[in-house]
Amino acid sequence: MLSFDQYRREARGLENEIDSKLANYSKYSASLSQNSLRDDDSTSLLANDVSSSMGAEIEQLIHKLGEVNDNLTKTSDSSTLAVNHISNHRSKLHDFTNEFKRVKTQITSAREHAELLISVRDDISQYKNTGGTRQDNLLRERGSIHASDRVADSIIGYSILKIFFG
Repeated sequence: MLSFDQYRREARGLENEIDSKLANYSKYSASLSQNSLRDDDSTSLLANDVSSSMGAEIEQLIHKLGEVNDNLTKTSDSSTLAVNHISNHRSKLHDFTNEFKRVKTQITSAREHAELLISVRDDISQYKNTGGTRQDNLLRERGSIHASDRVADSIIGYSILKIFFG
């Protein structure tokens, strides 16, 4: 078992790494949001390999920081200074967790927005190319409504997260 100081060093290292990766993840999210406003790049938003790998890596680091914080608590001598250090590390973990959830929600929202745009574009081009039967038109409309419901659900979910987690 490591000492309190060794766990503190490990926690600071993890915090710095998480902070750096969260900054990159946030920049990636901002670029997705910018791209979703442009019509020609919305198909690139659907490729989620980058965001998935970045998200998984950050999630793993946050989990590891939580374990290190637990070990800090176990090895502390209950002095005022140690309690303050533990409190600061827990506060940073909480902030990182909330920021990660916020950025992840933004990425999901941008992806769903792009899906909706692509769906609408496909519907329009399909309508222009073929008159289609009444049943085909109704099926396409149903798909569009379903996609709109998913977007509305994600916005409501984001709002609920915002209410409960600040």
